[in-house]
Amino acid sequence: MRTLIKEEAAFHNAPGDFRGRLLAVCVRPSSLFLPMPAPALLIRSLEDLRTWCRDSGVTEPLKVCLGPLPGTGAYVMQWSSGAPDPRPRDILPHPHFLRLSVILEPMEARVWKNDRPVWSGVIGAQHFRICGPEESGRWTQLSRCDVANVFLPLETVHRYIQLAGLQDEQWPLVTGFTHDRRVAELTRQILEAAPLTPCHLSLHYCDGLVTALLADLVRRYAAPAASQAGGGLQGLMLRRVLDLIRERADGDLYVHELAALCGMSESHFSREFKRAVGMPPHQYMLQQRLAQAREALCDTDERIGDIALNLGFTDASHFSRLFAQRFGQTPTQFRRARRTLPAGAALNQHPAALQAW
Repeated sequence: MRTLIKEEAAFHNAPGDFRGRLLAVCVRPSSLFLPMPAPALLIRSLEDLRTWCRDSGVTEPLKVCLGPLPGTGAYVMQWSSGAPDPRPRDILPHPHFLRLSVILEPMEARVWKNDRPVWSGVIGAQHFRICGPEESGRWTQLSRCDVANVFLPLETVHRYIQLAGLQDEQWPLVTGFTHDRRVAELTRQILEAAPLTPCHLSLHYCDGLVTALLADLVRRYAAPAASQAGGGLQGLMLRRVLDLIRERADGDLYVHELAALCGMSESHFSREFKRAVGMPPHQYMLQQRLAQAREALCDTDERIGDIALNLGFTDASHFSRLFAQRFGQTPTQFRRARRTLPAGAALNQHPAALQAW
């Protein structure tokens, strides 16, 4: 206090122009005067979860607040807001838990992870990201929103990691928002079952859905140590990548998502993929979409335009052009040949059109 009094006297006795410069220095913003985020909170009860939500800027009442579930120990929450709120809000750590954040309807937001931008713009529905236990950051909500968070205990995650034959530190971390219909659908099923949870059987039902969700995340998004260390794309990880491409042959899959799955940069992943498969990832993805289109032309009566849209092509003409380049016939010609020629004759008559890629 004595020091402050001396400094105040020196300030008043200083020349006017110096006092102005001194005042400018004194009022310069400092991190000491900014509001500090609340300390990390250990989540041990529903009240702890509600406190974590309030401290992270969730002001609306929670639509779902559930946990701990009997087997996994997971907590589930859902909240929605009908209006934007551009105030920066903290994202607090959640020790001992991974947090799965699922976007249920499109929302516009800015997100920072440990002061590094993660997202700016519209996040589509059915997108998700996984946050590590010590992750912190800030976010702003620029539109209405509907968001679910599933808190997965690390002890449970480790158990499933070991069941998958992976190492303990190989958590399924997806740092950027990634589209995944299966993750979104399992999350919705959990939320729909939540109102029934006063019944013990319903609690176990929700727990089973969380188990399925966690097993799926570990199977498809936990990166092997070789890829995390910068190694090649091979073995189990290559199989996961190829399976994911086949599962999402509707075209709503991007190379950066596959790279994130493998813990690689996009350029490094593209090089390793071409080395392993013999072609760039975008070419292989197009191959799978055209192969599934060919099966649909053979096995269903879907309209060609519907097949094109369902598999992510811009329009029917774009699809027809690519199909003809690959198989030597337009989709219409291919379907007509399959229906008019005797069984087995189409293969001999049009080998270029029917051979596997």
